[in-house]
Amino acid sequence: MACGSGALAARLGEAGWEAWGLEASGHMLGLGRWLGFDRQAVMVRGIAEALPFREGSFDRVLCKGSLDHFADQATFVEEAARILRPDGRLVIALANFDALSRRLGRGIHAIARVLGTPGPAGRPHWQPPPTHTVRGDLAYVRSLGGRRFALEGCYGVSLLHHFRPWRIIVNRLHPRLSWAAMTVLDGIACRWPAAGDMIVTVWRPRRPGANTSHPPAEASPIDRRQAPE
Repeated sequence: MACGSGALAARLGEAGWEAWGLEASGHMLGLGRWLGFDRQAVMVRGIAEALPFREGSFDRVLCKGSLDHFADQATFVEEAARILRPDGRLVIALANFDALSRRLGRGIHAIARVLGTPGPAGRPHWQPPPTHTVRGDLAYVRSLGGRRFALEGCYGVSLLHHFRPWRIIVNRLHPRLSWAAMTVLDGIACRWPAAGDMIVTVWRPRRPGANTSHPPAEASPIDRRQAPE
């Protein structure tokens, strides 16, 4: 979902999956064609709230770092449930604006204001950009399944990536030490998703028989009546 140029879809295709990428931007799809990603995955133009696919078409639906740009997240979740097979999974990865790095940033900024120190130029990293339609955090992410999905897994990825003092320290360490430090922090984030820079959730359909309509084995998942030109 919202695959951009299709780099991730292409990597899945190279790994042996039948991969499809959906993207609203014709410019990004054109970039993907120029980079050759359409050779490993099928690229389709469309929006997440009106998926141009038949019911029960896919084993997995992946939405990485794009849900907070959608106009209607609940409609997307309904659409994802429709196109998934009964034993399928919905995977959503979303930036966490209540991450430890962002909480530290807010705290340091509050102290700096008291001391009269100028704040960061531009948008602070702990505030969602104006292009985001929702503010991602653990409570919001855990609520996404609604009536259609049950939460199967939830974990964090990365810790302190947005905290500038930590980035400076990591950049000055020996590469082996910096890699070891980031690996340890990533392990902590995995077990403490509320602190992670990104939260990943895995959802299974609540009702096993909800998506019982399957296209013939030889048919394309595209529903040509709904597919954009």
